[in-house]
Amino acid sequence: NAVAVTTSLVAHYNSELWYFDSIGAIAISIYITLSWVATGKEQVERLVGLQADQDFIDRVRTIADAHHPKLQSDIIRAYHFGNNFLVELEVVLPKDMSVQESHDISLALQIKVEALDEVERAFVHVDYQSRDYDEHKDPTARLD
Repeated sequence: NAVAVTTSLVAHYNSELWYFDSIGAIAISIYITLSWVATGKEQVERLVGLQADQDFIDRVRTIADAHHPKLQSDIIRAYHFGNNFLVELEVVLPKDMSVQESHDISLALQIKVEALDEVERAFVHVDYQSRDYDEHKDPTARLD
């Protein structure tokens, strides 16, 4: 607004600088265009599943690590799912633990993670041992 007012006043009070009003309009148009391009780029990245930043993943890991004394967090993935995140947790529980107990522990963890404002949905996969490899066919997530 300040640019529009300033350039139109300069053009109004000094007839030799009549073109300032047009320059102001062009400057405002360029600013609006760049702003929309930046907003569009950000929204497209969120729609295509850009990976969450490491600080958010560390927050989820802290919640998982403190959740239950027998639970060990293994792999945690989080990526944009619209404006919020879809979170995948792979956790390890003792192999001699009952299915009922492991289910209850993992469901309670899922509820805790989904309680975060930034989380749209969380999935908790329970395993009885940590793996040296990723069990997904395409384990990569876009970082940029």
